[in-house]
Amino acid sequence: MPLVAKFVRTRCDLENQIRGVLRTFGILFGKRVGGLAKRAEEIIDGELDASPTIQAVVEALMRARANILEQIRHLEAKVRLIARQNKVVRRLMSVPGVGVITALGFAATIDDPTRFKRSSSAGPTLV
Repeated sequence: MPLVAKFVRTRCDLENQIRGVLRTFGILFGKRVGGLAKRAEEIIDGELDASPTIQAVVEALMRARANILEQIRHLEAKVRLIARQNKVVRRLMSVPGVGVITALGFAATIDDPTRFKRSSSAGPTLV
């Protein structure tokens, strides 16, 4: 599993843990405009005032989530920078539906296209 995907999975796990902790104490997270961070802030400031221990737990989980989001942004920026520096990857990304990861993966797998006598020989390499 790619590193960014692991970070995204960790973020989702943290969000589910936050919801689970709150549900244990009868607080339903629900959906609000502004996303998870805004709703968590509303809950921490309002409904968790009576329980400082749970408030500390939820705040810690929210800080961990914020750190994971920052790492995701940092890794995605590095991947985009690598993609911008490679003309083959940039050309592949000009095809509709081909993103950074797909283009980088394809370019890394094929590497030197001259090693294939026919284009049809490249297909089995990708499987």
